Amino acid sequence: MFNRMDNMRVPTKRKLREAKRHYACVAPDGWRRKAYIEELERQIKLLEAGCSDIYETCYGAELKLSNKGLTKLTQEKILLVKQEHPSGRTTIVSFDIPEDVRHLRNKLRNFLKKAGFTMAQRSVWTTKKDVSELMRLLIEDLGLTKWVNVFLV
Repeated sequence: MFNRMDNMRVPTKRKLREAKRHYACVAPDGWRRKAYIEELERQIKLLEAGCSDIYETCYGAELKLSNKGLTKLTQEKILLVKQEHPSGRTTIVSFDIPEDVRHLRNKLRNFLKKAGFTMAQRSVWTTKKDVSELMRLLIEDLGLTKWVNVFLV
């Protein structure tokens, strides 16, 4: 996800903010100052949103996507798919999510609307887009595999 991350050390959130504030910072080799500052801003946003974590390694610190970040990445991939399935097949998402976790059900419904699915019934959504595998990954990431099925017909 990050270009040229191996040239950049990410020690702490505080250090990222300091580097961003310091306009005259010296960018690492191969980086333009503006691109370096933009990359630091992106990393700060990811950390603050809880989409990434900082891990200490023997080479320094690394920034890695958290589970929340991976889920958001899968959602973005689904939203970017514009092409229909080559053989004209349909992706169907069917769910029966219990009332005690209705917030997850509402979250899934809102995402399906946003992704261009159409409602066949209250808990059955369809699309012609080729997103069945990405939807399966998203369902696993959200922990809804007990209640949600994805079909390609």
